[in-house]
Amino acid sequence: MATQDNSNQYKILAFDTAMDACSVAVCIGNEVVATCHEEMRRGQAERLLVMVGEVCEGAGLTLDQFDYLVTTIGPGSFTGVRVALAAAKGIALVTGVSVVPLTTTEAIAATALPLPDGSLAVAIDARREQLYLQQFQVRHGEIFVESEPTISALSALPALRPKTPLRVIGSGRKMVCEAWPAAEPLDTEIAKAADFVIYGAKQIERAQPASDVLPLYLRAPDAKLPKVK
Repeated sequence: MATQDNSNQYKILAFDTAMDACSVAVCIGNEVVATCHEEMRRGQAERLLVMVGEVCEGAGLTLDQFDYLVTTIGPGSFTGVRVALAAAKGIALVTGVSVVPLTTTEAIAATALPLPDGSLAVAIDARREQLYLQQFQVRHGEIFVESEPTISALSALPALRPKTPLRVIGSGRKMVCEAWPAAEPLDTEIAKAADFVIYGAKQIERAQPASDVLPLYLRAPDAKLPKVK
């Protein structure tokens, strides 16, 4: 999906907890005015709302002054995805603000900008010999979604090899590059709200009531309920 510069002077709060970080940012129009980013494997549930309070204070805004929320919806850690969505739904319940959902892979792609024009793949290590994958095109400093996010077995990667060279980012980039020798790995692994909030501001046409926003789970949870004896 192409981005459209219709951000005006919207006040937007963005956050992500889907991966090994807790990341929050505020933008007004096309300017990021406050941000907080902490890398962590766990503890996002305890930190997210604290960090939201910190960036709101830094921006001089209260929650009821935001026009939109931007949040990642997955794929990623099941717990992390739920943390961000629960926060978005809670804030929306109180304020009535709409939510712009981004895939985690999309947010990582936006974090990697600026990049030269060309093909870009985001690969997230999904464990169990699997990867979450989504492909994009970069043109004139903007990202365009080329495919929906999928989950792929590592053994299937050679058959998915693209016909043209591309750059690969994300925690699974080295595994992809082993299967796709022409691919170029780049260092970006985690979405940073300070980088993807502006991209989200250009996706306002995707805004939904928070009650309609669903998590993007590409496989069943790792945790299993105990069997009834």
